[in-house]
Amino acid sequence: MKKANQIDEKTNGYSIRHPASRAVDGNITSDLNQKHCAHPMTWNQNITAWWKVDLGDTYRMYSVVIYNRKNAFWRLDEFRLSVGNSSQSDQLVQCATHSGRVASSASVTTSCEAVGRYLEFRRSGIRNDKYVTGLCEVVVIGHRYIDCSLCPSSSRCNDVTGCDVCDPGKQQPDCKKRCDDKTYGVNCETPCGHCRDSSPCDVVNGHCSNGCEDWYSLDDNCKTSIPIPRFETSARPTVDVLNSSAVVVSWSKATNIPSAVEDHYYYVVWLQVDGGTRVNATQIQHDVHSNRFESYITGLVYNTHYSVWVEAYRQQDKNHEGGTHTDDAIFKTDCIAPSRPVIRNVATSSPDGAARASFTVKWKEINETGCDEIVAIRVGYNTSASPTDGWLYTDVERLNQTQLSVDVLSYGVYEVIVTATNNENISSTSDVVLVSLTTTATSTTTTTTTTTTTTTTPTPPRASNNVAPSTGGLGTGGAVGVAFAVIVVIAGVVVVIGVVLLRRRRRDHDQQSVTDNIALGFTKTDKADAKEEKVVFNAGKNPEMEDENSTSIYANAQEVAKQEQHGITLSDLAVYVKEKRRNKGFENEFKDIPFGIQAKCEAAKKPENKSRNRYVNILPYDHSRVVLSTEDTQSDYINANHIMGYEDKKNAYIACQAPHDRNIEELCAMIWQEKTNTIVMLTNIYEMGKQKCSQYWPEKGNTSTWGSFKIESTSEEKFADYVIREFSLKNEALKKMRRMRQFHFTGWPDLGTPEFAYPLLAFHRKVHSFDSERRGPLVVHCSAGVGRTGTFIAIDILTEQAKAEGKVDVVQCVSLLRTQRMNMVQTLEQYIYVYQALLELNEVAIIACSELKQTFDELCKNSKLAEQFERLNALKPVRKNVKCAALEPKNVTKNRDIKIIPDDRHRPHLSTPWTEGNDYINAVFVHGYKERNAYIITQSPMTATVVDLWRLMNDLESRTVVMLDHSDVTDDECASYCPSQTAIKCKYGPFEVELVDTVSTENANVTVREFKFSKSNRSGDSGTVIKQFQLNNSWSRDSPLPSNATVLVDLLDAVEKWQQQNGNGPIVIHCTDGARRSGLVCAASYLLEHMKVEQEVDVYHAVQHIRTTRPQLITHLVSGRL
Repeated sequence: MKKANQIDEKTNGYSIRHPASRAVDGNITSDLNQKHCAHPMTWNQNITAWWKVDLGDTYRMYSVVIYNRKNAFWRLDEFRLSVGNSSQSDQLVQCATHSGRVASSASVTTSCEAVGRYLEFRRSGIRNDKYVTGLCEVVVIGHRYIDCSLCPSSSRCNDVTGCDVCDPGKQQPDCKKRCDDKTYGVNCETPCGHCRDSSPCDVVNGHCSNGCEDWYSLDDNCKTSIPIPRFETSARPTVDVLNSSAVVVSWSKATNIPSAVEDHYYYVVWLQVDGGTRVNATQIQHDVHSNRFESYITGLVYNTHYSVWVEAYRQQDKNHEGGTHTDDAIFKTDCIAPSRPVIRNVATSSPDGAARASFTVKWKEINETGCDEIVAIRVGYNTSASPTDGWLYTDVERLNQTQLSVDVLSYGVYEVIVTATNNENISSTSDVVLVSLTTTATSTTTTTTTTTTTTTTPTPPRASNNVAPSTGGLGTGGAVGVAFAVIVVIAGVVVVIGVVLLRRRRRDHDQQSVTDNIALGFTKTDKADAKEEKVVFNAGKNPEMEDENSTSIYANAQEVAKQEQHGITLSDLAVYVKEKRRNKGFENEFKDIPFGIQAKCEAAKKPENKSRNRYVNILPYDHSRVVLSTEDTQSDYINANHIMGYEDKKNAYIACQAPHDRNIEELCAMIWQEKTNTIVMLTNIYEMGKQKCSQYWPEKGNTSTWGSFKIESTSEEKFADYVIREFSLKNEALKKMRRMRQFHFTGWPDLGTPEFAYPLLAFHRKVHSFDSERRGPLVVHCSAGVGRTGTFIAIDILTEQAKAEGKVDVVQCVSLLRTQRMNMVQTLEQYIYVYQALLELNEVAIIACSELKQTFDELCKNSKLAEQFERLNALKPVRKNVKCAALEPKNVTKNRDIKIIPDDRHRPHLSTPWTEGNDYINAVFVHGYKERNAYIITQSPMTATVVDLWRLMNDLESRTVVMLDHSDVTDDECASYCPSQTAIKCKYGPFEVELVDTVSTENANVTVREFKFSKSNRSGDSGTVIKQFQLNNSWSRDSPLPSNATVLVDLLDAVEKWQQQNGNGPIVIHCTDGARRSGLVCAASYLLEHMKVEQEVDVYHAVQHIRTTRPQLITHLVSGRL
């Protein structure tokens, strides 16, 4: 029943007995005594009677029907009707009037077209009884009125049915009411998901602000359940045992994983040793694109049985509980060689004057079998007087004995070894020890009467007693270096121990090993770019000399000139490299190239020159060494060799070692004598905490003097991976001066080779950009002058060959280099790197700025751009065994996308103390074109990582942050990290941040916010200015690109101007995942800087460059097109 009221309803007896509500009770009975009529009345006869009804909602009215009471025909003869949305009479608008007699118990219908909620009846006219009336029923003809003013502009609407569609979060018909707690979206038609604790979802987007009920995914508003993953029945992982300490475990993906929530799952590989405690070997994120997974596990114990199984978990599973697992797979790691026998003493045991000679060998007990048991111990011996006879062996009868006497056929000098073999037929061999057997009964040991040579341990094959094993070329086990001596006996005294016979042994399956050291008075050798150390049994040490990689004399009698010619066309190079990588072809190719000393090095071994060699085993050949004029130096010796260039161009290069302080003068003399003005330096001053090169140039603007030479540094230009310096070299004796330029490559890692060849190729190209100014040979040095030096020279020669012939011959090139200086391109990794460089060099990607548009159009027309992008993707670095703190349990939740995480080599390590954090943040360094670590790319902060972002800004002294997210981003994990209003300080951990000012750039593409940043616990801290640059809605959320390239240029221009003012700290760039948008902006900045410096563009290598630290950058071809 509608609410109604009337005049004097509380004071007049008639109004009280016959209230207003009876006119809207649905009964048209006209008898007042039946109590179905209203009787508005007042005793004040000067006031007109009125009656009013509240319809409860707004209606469009067409007419009103009023029923008169019985026996009162004159009570309705004159009246007016008014309508409105206010209950106040003076706010109502008249819609109709009536004049005329209405019969007793009859009705009258009055047209009243109006819109409103309230209807008022009021007596009118000139009759003197206007103070009273009677209404038995009032009926309004019309319909509910719907206001269309709140309908969306795109919605159709009328006042009968209302809006045909409402904005998300609003209900039909008039779009006024919000959705109830259980629905959301357009017209509130979508039910909420499984929000935690039955809390309401967001009425607009359905997001559950309190999270989901257990096992539902927040990714789709808690609608898709995350079921327990299952493996197929009897599924078990496959194990590929690689060696004694490493395996590859592979398995098929778990089933019943809904595609919508595949990234909510991960795998854990568990290991157990013989029923012991299980160990979490590795954790791998489930990949929606993979049906099979594998994990490379290292650090295992040799000759050990393991059980391995894989468990699948949901991200919400705590402490690895609740997952399902495969069946166990059982495997055993390989055996290793027994512990190396150590000879304690070798002594003659022949009676004085005996016809047959003998010696006794004593060794330490072999306490590690490397497998299940030792099955054989043998003593081998060989006489230097007749080296072609080979090794002879005597088996030890009892495996626990530690000495053996051996009869030999004649007196002389013998090489002696002890070998131990285990049940897997794996052997280890002691160092070679020399014993001199003379007719005089003299006990001779290696530590007192012989000069010994430490060798890479010989591993001759098994043979019966007195049967010489093969000593041929390099086989699968590698060659073995064996030292021997020639003794001249005069008056019973040993006066000469000489020549060392090469036999090299390759200890590692992956690298050609180090070979024999030349004993030059050391107790311990130190090898540059090598991992192992050998011990020499000899007294005395020269502390200023080091050992690079041990090498024997005359490694291979085969002349390189007679080798079979090789050559790969550039069109076949990619396929060739791929095939060689697949089947270890590079290893076989590399080990077949002669290694070790190929010619005489007599000058290097002279006593007065030994201290001039940085490494005792990297010596210049006599036939190609640089001979200094003694007019400028006290000696004609320097550890350097002339190297021929392409097509046997003489004196194209000089390969030399890095100088010590004491021989920098000799380096200057060589440069002056050879009339060179260009130096290529491929080492840093210090690497791995050890000095690799003396700084032979002064700092910019200073002068240093070395003997009769003076060097003045006149300029220095730094790039991300190299430095170009200009010197003046003055010969004080001749009073003459020359200009010279040094190209210093600083981007070579301390271990291994760069991940990509591009930085070295860019450096190589820069060196050649000054060819017109170059005179004399190109002087190239690293530390030892063979590994990196050989790699650079090989790339240079092969580049010339590729241009001239359309093919490359790496085998022949490296072989010829090694005939001129020993061990050029020293390691297998460097050798493969040469091929990698040639592959990347084959990508013609550099475009002059003036030709950019034309070239780009051509690339787009013929699909070459897409093909180039595919080749680029194929060159992503493969990283194994890199440390990754991101996957540690305490850090996993700090990563928004577990597939986009940094490895420890490339991430910044936070240092500002914070009780709720550690040194981890999901961020990586990216080099600029001229600055190392010019950018830091990171994900937009989550609630738990806001303080870490400010710690990053503080620790790296960054004053610039680029924000590529929308301000109204709805991702619950994207937290606000700065104040939004001026003059308000917000505290983030130990820091305070205040918004000082907000402006827009000239084209309104970028919003620039200025913050005052300070440490809250530092008294008197005036604060640091940090600026944030944000794109203004020109990059839609679902687009890989901004609306146009101009907005990026505006952004980068604004950032550059600010960087020039504040000291050029790193630029922090963040977007939601820390990859997609940030990568594009970073690449654009790098390219613009490159263009400004060089007037050229190289998009291919720019993308490759920034992917070095985060491979997920620039994954869209359209991004490359922009």
